[in-house]
Amino acid sequence: MGRAGRRAPPPRGGLPEAKRRGRARSRREGLEAELQRLDLGAEATAPTGTALVYDDAHSTRGGPEPLSVAWAALEELGLVQRCVRVECRPATDEELLLLHSPTLQEQREQQPLPPTPPGLSLALGSLLELQQKVLSGDVRNGVVLVRPPQHLGSSPIITAARAAQRHGLERILIVDWSPQPGRAPPRLFQEDPGVLYFGMPQGRDPPPRPGPSEGFTVELRWDEPGMTDGDYAAAFFHLLLPIAFEFQPQLVLVAAAFDIATEDPKGHGGVSPDGFALMTHLLSALAGGRLVLALEGGAEPGALAGGLSAILRTLLGDPGDPPGAMAPTLSGLACVARALSLHRQHWRYLSSAEPEEEKEEEEEEEEEEEEEEEEEEEGGAEEQGGDGDPPDPPPAQEELQQWPQPAARTALLYDERMEEHHNPWDSQHPEAPQRGRRILERAQELGLAQRCLRLPARAATRAQLRACHTGALLALLARSAALPVRELRSVAARFDSVFLSPRSYECARLAAGTACAAVGAVLSGQVRNAVAIVRPPGHHAGPGTAGGFCLFNNVAVAARHGQSLAGGALRVLILDWDVHHGNGTQKIFEEDPSVLYISLHRHDGSFFPGGSGGSPHRRGRGRGRGFTINVGWGGPRAGDPEYLLAMTRLVLPVACEFSPQLVLVSAGFDAGRGDPLGGCLVSPPTFGLMTHLLGGLAGGRLVLVLEGGYNLGVTAEGVGQCLGVLLGTPPVLPPPGTPQPAALRDLEQSRRLQREWSCLRLPPAPPEPPPTAAEGSDDVTGSNDDVTGSNEDVTRSNNDVTRSNDNDVTRISDDVTATPLDAILRLGELHLGDPSGGAEPPPGPAPLGGASARCPSPPCPEEEPEEGALFAVTPLLDCPHLGAVAPPSGVALEGGDAPCRACGSRRENWLCLSCHQVLCGRYVGGHMLQHGGAEGHPLVLSLRDLSAWCYPCGGVRPSPGADPRQDPHSPPQVWL
Repeated sequence: MGRAGRRAPPPRGGLPEAKRRGRARSRREGLEAELQRLDLGAEATAPTGTALVYDDAHSTRGGPEPLSVAWAALEELGLVQRCVRVECRPATDEELLLLHSPTLQEQREQQPLPPTPPGLSLALGSLLELQQKVLSGDVRNGVVLVRPPQHLGSSPIITAARAAQRHGLERILIVDWSPQPGRAPPRLFQEDPGVLYFGMPQGRDPPPRPGPSEGFTVELRWDEPGMTDGDYAAAFFHLLLPIAFEFQPQLVLVAAAFDIATEDPKGHGGVSPDGFALMTHLLSALAGGRLVLALEGGAEPGALAGGLSAILRTLLGDPGDPPGAMAPTLSGLACVARALSLHRQHWRYLSSAEPEEEKEEEEEEEEEEEEEEEEEEEGGAEEQGGDGDPPDPPPAQEELQQWPQPAARTALLYDERMEEHHNPWDSQHPEAPQRGRRILERAQELGLAQRCLRLPARAATRAQLRACHTGALLALLARSAALPVRELRSVAARFDSVFLSPRSYECARLAAGTACAAVGAVLSGQVRNAVAIVRPPGHHAGPGTAGGFCLFNNVAVAARHGQSLAGGALRVLILDWDVHHGNGTQKIFEEDPSVLYISLHRHDGSFFPGGSGGSPHRRGRGRGRGFTINVGWGGPRAGDPEYLLAMTRLVLPVACEFSPQLVLVSAGFDAGRGDPLGGCLVSPPTFGLMTHLLGGLAGGRLVLVLEGGYNLGVTAEGVGQCLGVLLGTPPVLPPPGTPQPAALRDLEQSRRLQREWSCLRLPPAPPEPPPTAAEGSDDVTGSNDDVTGSNEDVTRSNNDVTRSNDNDVTRISDDVTATPLDAILRLGELHLGDPSGGAEPPPGPAPLGGASARCPSPPCPEEEPEEGALFAVTPLLDCPHLGAVAPPSGVALEGGDAPCRACGSRRENWLCLSCHQVLCGRYVGGHMLQHGGAEGHPLVLSLRDLSAWCYPCGGVRPSPGADPRQDPHSPPQVWL
């Protein structure tokens, strides 16, 4: 706000002044036209409702089927009754065609299509039914609880993306948080820039490098099982959200697997219901809230019930208890950093810049300056008369144990009496009385104010003010109410950029008290969130001084009031996005670890308030060290990209680790484009988007308190966006831009200085090693529960594999005797002939499969995939390493349950096709992976389904078991 409080010289007349006014009018008209295009209040255009699709047959089957148990828990919680029930249905013939390649579709009249696996038609049809209702606006989001055959991977999600493209959608985001490796989408969409795939499987292999579609396939691979809430949050903050903000999806499809849950013993996961809720909340910020989740893995009833209830509560807009701290593990951060290094070149929102080197003594010098300023301030308070005692500490109470459920959603607080605070000697002062009235009028025009609970404002008590301010400051401002205007000016001159009128003291008390009332309404359960439209603003007011248009620190007083209500241990996050540094707020809480203060502001030269207080080196003092974080832009023109990256790279990770129980926002809108004092370029939608992101913290207990903002139209639209989001309207993504390198350096400097927060310790990504023979995954079928789906969908058999050729699809079932010996002999026969198995395959449609993996030398010949191909793992129609298959040499290989030679495990074992040792897979003990790398043996055979994995090729050779109905000259194929 600079020195705008000082009287400006009268404007000069003549031609220069006329030109200046013309330019200003032109800019104002252009900005107003842009703001008018924002559709903030048309509630009818924002669909509401959460749909739920469930197969009632799950509940009628005998036995404790996990999904039916979870469904009963959801009914007991009352969540099912609040959702829009959508009947499940089988897919139509036309929809089933999307499962097949275009060639097969064209030939369906001459030859029958392969039969649909059991359960797939119902899962696919139900998903497409829900997707259609979301796209047509009947509901906003929904969940499909129809379990597909688990050996199919995520083919329903894939087909849904294909269907959405046929309906005209150009940008679709698929999020697959299943831990199972070797799934199809990473390969199927490598050449489709209209589908952004983001997967998070487990596996020690390096993530696949971006394909021809320039990074639209993003696969972050966890090195270890048991990744926590903090790890998945780090993946979202540092990778998924920045990419999605730039990609701008029109629909989000989620393969929602629950074997990553803490309660699931088979998945070895570490994600709690709070983690599922956070991921769902963050995804609902995209695509106008059009979010469809489809059930994937997870067979433990407790994990399903806990995860599903958290997701449904989030979609329905329910608040929850404040989650626990979410700090990522070192292993998780290393995986995120590795994926960042692969994709940074493809996405502008992943770009980074090295901060400039600074002198080592700079921080110490700034600390000394800070201490001198404190001494001067304390001396000044004593000179002004009254006591100079520090503010009263909040009373120590027991921490609040139970969080009441709010009766209403959003409170709006405003009192027109605050307009009585004005500048008697400068009627054109930017902190004008009509600021609040203009905001309220716009909220009413948009229909937002009518949807809020209007609460009365009230004046702060002396005890509330003394929690943050000295008695000297209170006494001085109280005496000002009785002074004439001439003497008021001399009192105001004691402070920097402050004006006073006879009613200023009462207005300041009213502003602080209104902020306290908003916090009280949230903590008492009267509302979930609140907006307090107050003036004068407050974040420049320190313990013993006013400044920068501010008399009392409204947000600080409200924070202390909240701690007094809920207990002294209440953790409070204050995010200050006003373009000016909140030096007063920082001063009040700099030694308090219960309040995390983060400020996004300009910090260049003499920009108000000036000095070194807003430097990123200022990180708090004493016990509060690390709980003050400053992100100071070194110049003007910071806009949407910079603020969104500050949120995802710093604010949200630290906030999740801090785990606040209340979030307060010093909501200044002078960083908005068109503000006369800020010089920045933040658009109104970005303010709404930042509000939505903060809503995932503290169980949604969020209070916005107005600070600056001096373009009345920009401020009113920004508040309108925030208010709409608080009321449940999905945020609008701003158009993607290019982050400024200078701003990226500023952000990186702030991040590196915060050494106290583990979430910011992203290690430098190591150089990618050259591929070796040990690379690739030996886990073709995933964990046990990935191949043994529910009884009605999958035949429980160790060698239950579907195979297809040009004419039909056959299944090797229990009536077909296939042993490891049969598999070895068959693979040997394949090597004796040409790569396809001894004969040229007849012409015809290609199999349903993904693009072949790019393998190291010697390369495997690649097959050109057909459009619509569906493979959960890369199929190898030929492999140059079949010569490594050694004859059995009399070794008994008839059993499929032989133990691992190294550890004795029978869970998931593989047979080396060169030396015939039986060793366990990577997610048991990893002994086969170690053996293959040490001995150079390329091929291994799964004792579960008799499929062969080639390490150098990184692909699967389907089960070579004999089947009299299959053409012996056709290459073995798998339909997954």
